[in-house]
Amino acid sequence: MEIDEETLYVLALSKIEKIGPIKGKNLVAYLGSAKEVFSSSKSNLEKIPKIGPLLAKKIKDKTTLCNAEKEIIQAEKMGISMLNFYHKNYPNRIKQINSSPLILYKKGQFELQPKISISIVGTRKPSAYGKKQVENFIDEISPYKPQIVSGLAYGIDIHAHRMALKYDLPTVAVLAHGLDTIYPSAHSKTATDMLKNNGGLISEFALQSKVDRENFPKRNRLIAGYCDALFVAETAKKGGSMITANLAFDYDRAVFALPGKITDKNSHGYHQLINQNKAFLYEDMQHFVEEMQFEDRSKSTVKKEPKNKLQKEILDLFDQNPTWSLNEIVVKLDKKPNEISAEILKMEIDNLLNSAPGNKYNLA
Repeated sequence: MEIDEETLYVLALSKIEKIGPIKGKNLVAYLGSAKEVFSSSKSNLEKIPKIGPLLAKKIKDKTTLCNAEKEIIQAEKMGISMLNFYHKNYPNRIKQINSSPLILYKKGQFELQPKISISIVGTRKPSAYGKKQVENFIDEISPYKPQIVSGLAYGIDIHAHRMALKYDLPTVAVLAHGLDTIYPSAHSKTATDMLKNNGGLISEFALQSKVDRENFPKRNRLIAGYCDALFVAETAKKGGSMITANLAFDYDRAVFALPGKITDKNSHGYHQLINQNKAFLYEDMQHFVEEMQFEDRSKSTVKKEPKNKLQKEILDLFDQNPTWSLNEIVVKLDKKPNEISAEILKMEIDNLLNSAPGNKYNLA
């Protein structure tokens, strides 16, 4: 098999202990490419801020590249592909996260840039009410053909995946271990069904990675990032669902919380989110669709033309990602904030752009 050179070097970089996503991206930015990181001399590497002799030595260790090549070959045999951070198909929603992984492992033929992506999380011990509300939510959102994202865990997670399958929606599980195994094993059949229905599995963890407790918060940040909206169905004040919800809020994703009984501890978490103004109270699908402006996204309209060069540059960004914040547009185009905000206002008036929750914009 022919190995993609860029993926090989980015994978090798991701495997070096003490070089996480942020430091790895800084190294690539400093030297120009992941290949250049490995081509640089030890003395040059030592001069780079926060590298030093120990990390420089690890980078120059020839076994690093060799092990990366072996893993790519092994993954290919198992039907697992890899996406490096610099590849055009790397999910834009995840790329927006500051700590987005250098490498994503993917299994399945699902859309990496879905038009609409909704994550669903909740307790591992849901009530009949919670499960029924998740099914109702998925049933009612199904005409918009979203991708449903969760974590394949017991409780709300696996129920969300199964309900997505029931209503013929693609569903993706973000795992906290390597894609060569399924955890919990009791959910293997559901995972297989997901793969057959244009869904799949995604992870930042290498093959043969164990199911370690510290992996789950890392997994949760991808669930929080890989969506337009997060639906929280039953959660106590502590746990993975609350971590995910708070991360989604930090990432400017819209968070919706299902109301519950005040006497039920699995209502306390999402009531707290609502009280802290971190989540919308989920009332019904009409409210959800209006807040997310999904009706506008699904309308088939003639493409409107920009009025000047800057408007065209702004619109071109939406070919890469369906949603952008003002700050992201400013950084991408290297323009002054007041210049961009003034132009965006004109584009809203001309019905070229719509404002979205979280101070973001999408195409009208």
